[in-house]
Amino acid sequence: MRRQIPKRDLGNAISLEDALSIMVVIFTLFVIFLIPLVNIDKMKLEKAKYDKFWKDRETFLFDYKKIDSKAQYYFSTFDIYEDEVVSAKYWKDVNDIYVEILLQDSSMTIILHNPKKKKFCAIFVEGYQTVSYKFGNIKWSYDEDDWFIYNTKLVYIPDKKLKEWENKYRECIRKHEK
Repeated sequence: MRRQIPKRDLGNAISLEDALSIMVVIFTLFVIFLIPLVNIDKMKLEKAKYDKFWKDRETFLFDYKKIDSKAQYYFSTFDIYEDEVVSAKYWKDVNDIYVEILLQDSSMTIILHNPKKKKFCAIFVEGYQTVSYKFGNIKWSYDEDDWFIYNTKLVYIPDKKLKEWENKYRECIRKHEK
């Protein structure tokens, strides 16, 4: 005779089919609600990064279509090849020299140079947003007939001092455009 195994009652346990149904519902809700929210946040972030000021500067430099001879002295110092340059504008304000360089890939390098203090700040702009800053000391070499930078630092998130340099540049542009 065969022995019968007594049946056990599982009580309120959930079946595998029910568990899979619940997982499908949770995944569907995730796809419907959470993913679009992430994409909306990304769009808001990109819009916030977009700066109309840089678009206007690019348009101005593109229309300028000239390479100032004094701006060329800064090319090798900042690793810019002359054949990549669309236009370069050199101008002076009270104590500072400004060099605006537009490259073929629509990126810009803005150099703010204070000759008295022997300091500089270079702002690298791509896609109408500030990407990075390079700052330090700058010195003219009479032997090499070129600028040399030293004690430099490259940063991607500006501190208060770098923002001051950038705001000073923006104010000078606004003043000269009036």
